[in-house]
Amino acid sequence: MFRSFRSFRSFRSFRSIRPFRCQSVGLSVLAVLSCLNAASAQNLITNGEFDPGSVPGDWSVGPGSLSLTLDSGGCPGSNAGLAMSAQSASSQYFAMYSHECIPVDPVATPTLEIGALYRTIANVWTRLAIQQFSDPTCSTNLGFSAPVFANPSGTWNSIGGTVTLAASAQAVAFVVDANPMTVDVPQFVVEIDRLYLGIQPRIYVDGFETESGGACHWSTAIGL
Repeated sequence: MFRSFRSFRSFRSFRSIRPFRCQSVGLSVLAVLSCLNAASAQNLITNGEFDPGSVPGDWSVGPGSLSLTLDSGGCPGSNAGLAMSAQSASSQYFAMYSHECIPVDPVATPTLEIGALYRTIANVWTRLAIQQFSDPTCSTNLGFSAPVFANPSGTWNSIGGTVTLAASAQAVAFVVDANPMTVDVPQFVVEIDRLYLGIQPRIYVDGFETESGGACHWSTAIGL
């Protein structure tokens, strides 16, 4: 059963982000990224690493609940998200919606790259998408992009792909859900980490982010 995403704009409070500056005023975040070569793979999700304090403040969650668990790479000072489903209509379901309202320009950047790490043994699809809006404050919903989804994996696995912006989109917000493959799937958990949204695919799962655990995947010894 492949259900459609639902809009949770009614109970989430968006936070606009303006992380970069260029000489031109009024550029979208993506246009600014395009003019900064060094930042071409920059993650537009402020805290995709689930560092302490990120849950529940950065996300609206429901159905289901979200808490913190051990980081996917074992990094001290960082975490992963632990999603637990809840009954919704005739089946279990989980969904979470970012509070970050990210300006976009479909003419300059018609597609975005999304990605994450996930782990679950439940018979569910883990899905990523963007909710699109026709205004820069994420007030008027245009609907959702086609989801990027992956099958169950008992070990940490990557999920990612390209999503296309609507021609009239002015802003987007990140969406994650877990969709049961059949109606009889019992309550389940999915671990999620390293959420990514950008104009280019992420090259490294850990790109020396500012989070306290960001360097723990790397060695300073030659040959290791």
